[in-house]
Amino acid sequence: MRLANLTPSEQNSILRNVSSNSKDDLKNFFRFHPYFDGKHHLEEIMYCENIRRSHLLSLLEKFRNILITCQFEDAAVAALNKRM
Repeated sequence: MRLANLTPSEQNSILRNVSSNSKDDLKNFFRFHPYFDGKHHLEEIMYCENIRRSHLLSLLEKFRNILITCQFEDAAVAALNKRM
């Protein structure tokens, strides 16, 4: 993924955020960018990219100005909690 593949608005947002982040952070942001479409959960990204949760959460935190994150309860866990 390169900046050329993004809209001008996306490019500007990322470049404004880059000043406070390292080149490694930017490289990882582009590595994980395909997962930032709202269709993937943390565990899936961790598994597919062989990355630790702490590293992924750290990256999400560094780019929190341009990413929107959502949290949903796992349906299996919710069903289990209802039984108890």
